[in-house]
Amino acid sequence: MVDATSAVKRSVFLDELVYSIAPDRIKVQKLGALGTDLADIALTP
Repeated sequence: MVDATSAVKRSVFLDELVYSIAPDRIKVQKLGALGTDLADIALTP
């Protein structure tokens, strides 16, 4: 399931990982398995 409630402000590609950075969270996914989170970190003010 994809949660599209966060507006991604930046994406960073490092080796085989994609870091998606939104105002309320950071997600990490493998480039070969987009849509499957390796990490999902909620950010609080």
